[in-house]
Amino acid sequence: MYKYIIYKITNIVNNKIYIGKHKTNKLADSYLGSGSILKLAIEKYGKDKFKREILFECLSEDEANRLEAEIVDEVFIARLDTYNIMLGGAGGFTYINSTRQNIYKGHDKQCKSAIKLAQQAATKKINELKKDKKLYNEYKQKISNSVKLFYKHGGKNGFAGKTHTNKTKKILSEKSSIHQKGTGNSQYGTCWIYSDDSRQTIKIKKNELTSYINNGWIKGRKLNF
Repeated sequence: MYKYIIYKITNIVNNKIYIGKHKTNKLADSYLGSGSILKLAIEKYGKDKFKREILFECLSEDEANRLEAEIVDEVFIARLDTYNIMLGGAGGFTYINSTRQNIYKGHDKQCKSAIKLAQQAATKKINELKKDKKLYNEYKQKISNSVKLFYKHGGKNGFAGKTHTNKTKKILSEKSSIHQKGTGNSQYGTCWIYSDDSRQTIKIKKNELTSYINNGWIKGRKLNF
């Protein structure tokens, strides 16, 4: 009989942690997690440098999803001492089986709808996170570090060596021309500023410019210090 658990992985070298959920018929199995950054860390340090603890045994998948969502929230993934980069609770255990095939064949509409709702929920939480500048900057730094680690250990851009067809280019151009007008433009109401003292370049809202200028920042974008 399968059991559902919420577990914690700890790197005994640097004390970084990872929280995940797992479906198993053997509580003492050797599963450590599927997180992309966690996997890279395991390759770097070795499995013997990680220990797993079971935090909760759940009665159902729904309960496991709920608990993971409560723990692995936007604050948790923003922390620099965690390996998690995805919000908890989204997705299930059985969408992809051991053969890596979609076991819900014939129900693609429902699957896509569920994935879309999960993505919308994640976007909403990230937008809430942006309200706290310090926390959001920590989150961005964590994602940046994760990407650098990914490429450092041989990760590759999935689109590398490929090109869009002329038809795709036309569609992307048309959509961009619609969505990037006025307030739909991702740069609308913002500007770049930099500080030689802190050796930083950041993007801010234009209505905040005067405050930053008064504190020694300079309008413009500087990449090399």
